[in-house]
Amino acid sequence: MGSEMLSERHLLVAERITAGLTPLEAATALGMAPRSVAAAVDDLQRALGVFTLRSLSFQLVAQGMVPRMPCPDPTPLRLSPLTQTVWDALHWDILDVDLIPVLATTIRVGRDHIQSAIDQLCQTHTTSLHGLIQVGLAHDVLSVEQSVIPPQSTAVRPSPAGTGAWDPAPAQRRVLALMASGRDAAACARAEASTTSTIAWRTDRCKDLADVTTGRALIHEALRGEVLLRPDLSDDRAPAGAERAVWRRLPLDLPDSRLPAVIATLTGLSVNAVNGHLHLLRTRYRTLEGAVYAGWKLGVIRADTPVFPPDRQPSPPLPAPAPRPVRPVPQTAAGTPMKLSKRQHTVLTLLTVGGMTLTEAAAHLKVKTAAVRANERSCLRRAEAGTLRALTHRSLSLGLLDPLDAGDRDPGAVVSEVEAVWRCLPVDVPDDKLVARISRMTTLGEARVQECLDLLRASGLTDPQLIAAGWHRKLLAADPPAAAAAAAGPVIPRQAPPVRAHSPAGPRLDPLFLLPGAPPALDGDVPPWGSAAVAGQELDFVRVAPPVCRSFLARIPVDRWGPVIGLPEARAALLVTQAGPWPVRRSETARLIGPGATVRLSGPNARTGPGDYWAVGPQAPLWDRRDLAWLLENSRRPMPALTDEAVR
Repeated sequence: MGSEMLSERHLLVAERITAGLTPLEAATALGMAPRSVAAAVDDLQRALGVFTLRSLSFQLVAQGMVPRMPCPDPTPLRLSPLTQTVWDALHWDILDVDLIPVLATTIRVGRDHIQSAIDQLCQTHTTSLHGLIQVGLAHDVLSVEQSVIPPQSTAVRPSPAGTGAWDPAPAQRRVLALMASGRDAAACARAEASTTSTIAWRTDRCKDLADVTTGRALIHEALRGEVLLRPDLSDDRAPAGAERAVWRRLPLDLPDSRLPAVIATLTGLSVNAVNGHLHLLRTRYRTLEGAVYAGWKLGVIRADTPVFPPDRQPSPPLPAPAPRPVRPVPQTAAGTPMKLSKRQHTVLTLLTVGGMTLTEAAAHLKVKTAAVRANERSCLRRAEAGTLRALTHRSLSLGLLDPLDAGDRDPGAVVSEVEAVWRCLPVDVPDDKLVARISRMTTLGEARVQECLDLLRASGLTDPQLIAAGWHRKLLAADPPAAAAAAAGPVIPRQAPPVRAHSPAGPRLDPLFLLPGAPPALDGDVPPWGSAAVAGQELDFVRVAPPVCRSFLARIPVDRWGPVIGLPEARAALLVTQAGPWPVRRSETARLIGPGATVRLSGPNARTGPGDYWAVGPQAPLWDRRDLAWLLENSRRPMPALTDEAVR
């Protein structure tokens, strides 16, 4: 591979990197955006199978992609044995922060002496650490026949770019290696000469690729998928007993707050004992991510170590929504035709799929900002929408806009939680209330919803553009309009089109396996459930784990089953009941709707939201609080005798 294989941009960046400039300095020298230079460096590292600037500089010259610098002075350099050894090792493809420790272990010299030799070389030749590669090749200190693979060492190393079960960028592989070596976000940022927000973004992208949510599970999946090179088994004695049992459960993809309780349940230890062992692991390896890597090294954690707890399995992919129906005349939610003038349609396009602000649209149209604002308000009024997000969704539903192909800015593959938040973006509420509303619609915490939104917005797309991109990816559909959720209050979202899920005759889609048997068909609709409205009572959710729900359904005769909604993303089941003074398993976000209000509930075969489904049809009776009392108070108590009458 020679320089003729490089584009002009890649060639310019490669020349600056081998000359010793950092990517930021190269961007300034070339007058290019830092992001473009960083992308070019990633492309070069991926093509050459390296992940450090030192090895990249060496490979660029060794493979003839960048010309070799002529020797400025034919007189041989007088180097001490230590300086010669250090310079000869600079082309090794290991992290900069691990270079000195690996050298110190290899040649048995103090780290201060090695650091002093490196500083003297950089000062003498007035260049950076990776700039010494070109100088070393010019003075024959380095040879192009050498390999960038370092000798045997204990340092954490990523696998070469392009290898592994999933393929993160070289910069993302470096962050994985830094995390596995026990460094927190701040230490990773210092090692990368970057910011913690950049480290967090790279980590989130890796989590999306690995389809996990925690750093512990991410390191485990990176080692299992050989994105990080697996360490050789250490001769150190592996722990036994309770410590080993806790250590083996570290890769479980659960929030840190839930991990001790789950490990205690699986191992039979007390929560205090589990917390004690976790504290020792943090103290010994600095982070639990570092402890996961050490567990692989000691043989405590292996490739068959589970990532998901016994009651949780990966969510199945959601079925693709049906194609958008063709509507000859665009109509609003109220059924009235929505007609826009040519200028209004232009403004609508610029502000939504165009991603422009009012000022940018006014400058593009060469009109005053007030004129653009007036057209925007007119479009909102005609669409009966209160926000630009809802206007975008309804305009796409009515065929007034074309879905957006996000191109290079597409967020790519996302985990189920991010997808659920993405589906809820069109909800017609003010921006300052968006996070709280999505939290109620998806049962995710507000902090997690904000993280998902930040991840989507990091692509550079505006919220209206994300909605248009969601249409292009078939994540969003026309039925029903997003206004329904905002008009009725905190109701379960129904943005996906109706699909076969469950009917009274038996299960059709039960990814949580909630139903122990097929519920029989009831004689007619049992009020107040069905497609009709429910009015005059306060409804509530009782949230339980899938095993508890299965056990409960198995004890209740099928003619007494009340509505159950499965939540695959949250790995939970919701029992819909009449609101009461339940002190357990209920929060403010679980309340469905207040008394005196009216809400439409979907039929037994209709999907109710992103990944939500009816496990038992909504025509079933409401749960009786006396039947639920044992579950809410203490699920281990014996099942009480059933009540004689059912709440109809």
